[in-house]
Amino acid sequence: DYHHPGKTNQFLVLHGHTIAIQHNDQSPNERFHLAEAFRVMQEDTRNFLIRLPRKQRLEVRQTIIDLVLATDLAQTMKYL
Repeated sequence: DYHHPGKTNQFLVLHGHTIAIQHNDQSPNERFHLAEAFRVMQEDTRNFLIRLPRKQRLEVRQTIIDLVLATDLAQTMKYL
């Protein structure tokens, strides 16, 4: 929960928080965490996927995205 604002998704959306606006009110906390994680991974020294072949790297990235988005309880049924 890197840089977690300490508020629920619903709170962020209802109050027009910047994070909700940036992520179009769709799972703002989860999308924020994903964006931050992948931003940090832009540095080669922090990118644990860098040695994977491109296709596999994209597959792992998508799996990570799916897993994190599934933690939004309001969206869980989409992933079951």
